[in-house]
Amino acid sequence: GGRARAPPRQSERNDPTRHLFVGNLPDTTGEQDLRSHFERWGKVTRVKFLPKANGKTTLAAFIDFDSVDEAIGAKQEEHDVGGNILRLDFNRAPPWGDNRGGGGGGGGG
Repeated sequence: GGRARAPPRQSERNDPTRHLFVGNLPDTTGEQDLRSHFERWGKVTRVKFLPKANGKTTLAAFIDFDSVDEAIGAKQEEHDVGGNILRLDFNRAPPWGDNRGGGGGGGGG
């Protein structure tokens, strides 16, 4: 009796998407810091920080780009923010769902 061999599984996790998980952020990082850092690669349409884990000194966030190509470009680079090398992964779907529905208004005057 031999062992049954599992068929090779393709890693769905790393299929490129326009959503990036960003880990190892300094805990002083704000949304505007993140936007201005990543907008070199394209239009950042959304930033969402994850709740900070107890005792952790780093943050994690999800970033949406306008296109998959922009996200791929950003992921190919090494990112140093505040002396931390960031960990980037494609994320299949962000925690808020994937609707491109209209963003918030601005306004005021």
